[in-house]
Amino acid sequence: MAKGCWLIIGATLLSSCASDEGLNRNAPRADIKVYTEGQAYLDFSSEALRINLGEVPVFATKWALFQVENPTGVDLEITSIDYNEEETVGQRWGQPVWADLAKIAKEDRARPLEEDGPGVPFAIPVYETYLIGFPYSPLEEGTHQAKAIIYSNATNGSTIEITIEAQATFTGVPDIQVQYGAYVGPNPEDCVDTNGDFIVDTCRIPEEHALDFGNIGRMRKGTQHLYIRNTAECEPYLGVDACTICSLTVDKNPDLKNIGFGFMPGTNLGTENDVPVDSGGRQLCFDAYDEEGTPVGEKIPCFSFLGSMATPFPIAQRNMNPPCAEPGEVKLRMNFDAPNELAEFKTVVIIESNDPDEPVIEIPVRARASDAPIAIAKFRERDPTNPSAPWTNPNDIQPLARVYFDGRDSYDSIDPTDPSRITTYRWEVIRHPSGLDVNDFQMQSQNGPLFSFWLPFAGEYTVQLKVTNRDGMQSGDTEESKVEFDVIPGSRMHIQLSWDDSTNDQDLHLMYLPETENLCYTPWDCYFSNKTPQWFDNAAVADGSNPRLDIDDTHGLGPENINIDAPEPGTYRIAIHYWADYDDHSPTRNTVRVYLNGLQVGEYRRTHAEETEWLVGDITWLPGNTGFVTPYPSDAAGQIGTVTPFLRSDCSGGF
Repeated sequence: MAKGCWLIIGATLLSSCASDEGLNRNAPRADIKVYTEGQAYLDFSSEALRINLGEVPVFATKWALFQVENPTGVDLEITSIDYNEEETVGQRWGQPVWADLAKIAKEDRARPLEEDGPGVPFAIPVYETYLIGFPYSPLEEGTHQAKAIIYSNATNGSTIEITIEAQATFTGVPDIQVQYGAYVGPNPEDCVDTNGDFIVDTCRIPEEHALDFGNIGRMRKGTQHLYIRNTAECEPYLGVDACTICSLTVDKNPDLKNIGFGFMPGTNLGTENDVPVDSGGRQLCFDAYDEEGTPVGEKIPCFSFLGSMATPFPIAQRNMNPPCAEPGEVKLRMNFDAPNELAEFKTVVIIESNDPDEPVIEIPVRARASDAPIAIAKFRERDPTNPSAPWTNPNDIQPLARVYFDGRDSYDSIDPTDPSRITTYRWEVIRHPSGLDVNDFQMQSQNGPLFSFWLPFAGEYTVQLKVTNRDGMQSGDTEESKVEFDVIPGSRMHIQLSWDDSTNDQDLHLMYLPETENLCYTPWDCYFSNKTPQWFDNAAVADGSNPRLDIDDTHGLGPENINIDAPEPGTYRIAIHYWADYDDHSPTRNTVRVYLNGLQVGEYRRTHAEETEWLVGDITWLPGNTGFVTPYPSDAAGQIGTVTPFLRSDCSGGF
């Protein structure tokens, strides 16, 4: 027998070959070993084809990766990969996927595969090397193991067994939140036990907080945006895919509604199984009407979502830190197609997820087809007859500026030519970055046709206008009634601080290295006592390469912002000083957002105590006007940066 013709996995003999002749270029073979680059296994053995993943948090995913090389001139065909159910313990071992190692960029090799990647069967071309990955996303704590068999046409082992071990541990859970209009929920008091097992399983949002389209003109379309968020803030975990930690998954639950995401059966008027009629015997919702308003098209649901409603779909927790930049939410547009009949319509939206405290959310939805006024909201345009009048360029909206809106094109559908039929206006900021309070906006003329407010933060905003006619009927939610826009810093470097306690004083610092690494060092620290230092002589104070702090917020939630319009190459350190609490002296949660060249590149949170400093991270600015942010080395597992004592009396400057 020729040496090397037996493939031994542990003590198991799986296949043999007759001679060296069987391993020639016309006989495909599989050279397999554990892939280790960038991975954090507890231990592994390429000889035994075994990987111990170590600890894996529930609601996260960790990968076992194997490298398979085809060293021959014949394609290696992987026909099947199956788990041995009798020797596999734990839920859930995902379907294996593969990728061509040569096509994976060097910077991506620590996280080379995705769960929705290609699976079996597949072929490894001649002289190529592929990765085969096995994702493990545990649903419960415990010691777990999987055994899988790779079936192929390899002459040195047509069946190859691999072993994966793991210890599932609990570190946190996903946390669902929904928002539409000004409502954010669900609230704990709305969540109940519906099946008598003493476990809360359903959150029923009350009718007074229904997703209400309001009055939609007959044969017009109403629109609402529904946001589903994952508000979990689970800490990073060594070796675990950062984008999967405490991931929220919206999916069908056969033990509850088994809907996943959609309308409660029988509640969406005009559906195939529930076709209501008006007093004249006509179906209420159609996709087309003639000029006289008579339905001539096909029956459609009155309420619908734009795009796919297929489940499952994951929502990663918000994490702006490399390597995972996720928004932490999905945005869904819901439509109401008002028929020609004057009537009220209702439905219920169901959201099922793996949130253990709020596994089912029921959202009541209503709309009225009516002769309603139509709100038209838009940015206020430049008036050439009055050049000094304020206006807004939608392509240049920056933080720390005022934005202007115009609702004078609104009209009443009963008589669109009579502007006097619109009697009242009401503007609301229904979506804005977290950490803001309505008082921060300094609203002007909220109840008039011309409205404006101040923009303290960069980020996404939505403004909505509602108008009322002389008959007391209010407009509904349509695309024309809302203005969505992004506030983008014009400065190349923009650092923003906010916090969650209005009774204390947090201070934002930006230090220029290597001139100083000391907090409150004048002139090389930009902070409340040194708001506009002149670091460089090539620019005026608070301009060009010199920084500027906008305000020192001593009794609020922030924000405090530092901007540099055109940074000089170098390294800039971000730090936060918890100056004082004027109430209970409690720890406070800080949020720091970093924007470079108008893009958000970092978002960091940490809770720390009074009279401490939090070293957050360093911005490296390069020649060519590009840069990146690096979190400061951590002093605690899963935490960003380092926190150390720093007394108020230490911030005297000049040391």
